Amino acid sequence: MNVSWRNKLNGLGLNLISYWTSNTGRCNYTGLEHMEAARAGGNPVLWAAWHGQSMALIPFFHGKLCDYKVQIMMPDDWRGESLYYWTKRIGFYPLPMDLENKGMDTARRFAELIKQVKSKEFDNYISPDGPSGPSHVVKPGIVFLAQKTGLPIVPIGAYTRQSYEVKRWDAYVIPLPFNRIEVVIGEPIPVPRTADRETVAVQLAQAIHHVTAEAKAIYYARYGHG
Repeated sequence: MNVSWRNKLNGLGLNLISYWTSNTGRCNYTGLEHMEAARAGGNPVLWAAWHGQSMALIPFFHGKLCDYKVQIMMPDDWRGESLYYWTKRIGFYPLPMDLENKGMDTARRFAELIKQVKSKEFDNYISPDGPSGPSHVVKPGIVFLAQKTGLPIVPIGAYTRQSYEVKRWDAYVIPLPFNRIEVVIGEPIPVPRTADRETVAVQLAQAIHHVTAEAKAIYYARYGHG
C-alpha cells in the first residue's frame, strides 16, 4: 500500500499514543484460559472486538501476543493508510481488504487470508462492525472466515475510565497515559460449516457486549469511581 506523507504522520501519531498506552499503564486480564482453550492443538485465534476498542486492546496484543504474528484487517483505501503505517511500525501484519467490494480482487485476497489462517502462522484480529459501521453490528466476513477455517471466534472486550472518547460512529476510545485497563476474554464461539450465519452474528454480538460489560464491572469493582 502506498502511504502519503500526511497519513505517515497520522500513523506516527497513532504509534505514539499506542506507546503511551502500552508502556505507562497497567493492564489486568480475565479469561486467559479461554485463549488457551482456543489455542488447543496449536491453532491460531480469530479475535473479535468492537471497532471503538482497538486502541484500548493494544496493551493486550503487546503483552500477551508478543510471541505470535497478528494480522489486522483494515480498509484498502485512504482510511487504511494511517492504520497500515502504524500497525507495521508496532510489529503487526496489516491486511488491507475492501470487503464491501464484491469483485475478483477481494475474493482472491480473502482466499489468501483463509490459506494463511489455515497455515496456523497468523492470529487475526477483526472488528466485526468496522471499518465504517453501523456500530455494534456484526458483518458477515468474520463468520464466513470462521466457517472456512474451522476455527472458533474469541470475543474480547476492554474498559478504562482514563480515556478520551472520539465523537464518531464507533465512540473510539483512546486511553490516556498512566491508564488502568481491564481486558476480558470470552469463551470461544464454535462456528460449524452448516451454521446459520445470521444466528452466529447475533451470538457473537451478544458475546462481545457481554465481555465489554464485564470488563467495565471488574474495573469499578477493582478501582471504584475515583
